[in-house]
Amino acid sequence: RNEGLSETGNEKDLEMRHKEFITLFNAECDSFHPRPVEDLVREIAQREKARKEAARRDKYNGARSHAMLMDRVKESRRVAGTSDD
Repeated sequence: RNEGLSETGNEKDLEMRHKEFITLFNAECDSFHPRPVEDLVREIAQREKARKEAARRDKYNGARSHAMLMDRVKESRRVAGTSDD
C-alpha cells in the first residue's frame, strides 16, 4: 500500500504487480541514479495495461481465426457433398 500500487484485481494480479514492483525497485537500488517510486509505479501500470490490451487482442484474433477455420471446413464439406447443413 505504501508503494502506491493499484489495489484492484484478483489475488494473482496483486501478487504479480507486487513482484514486478520489487524487481524494479531492487534494480533501481543498484543504479547510480535511481528513479523515484512514483515512476516505477507508473511504469508497472503501463506494462499491465499493455499486457491486458495484448491479451484482449490475442483473444479476439484467436476467435476470428477459429471462425475463419470453421468457415473453410464448412465450405470444404459443402464442396465434397458432406455438409451437415
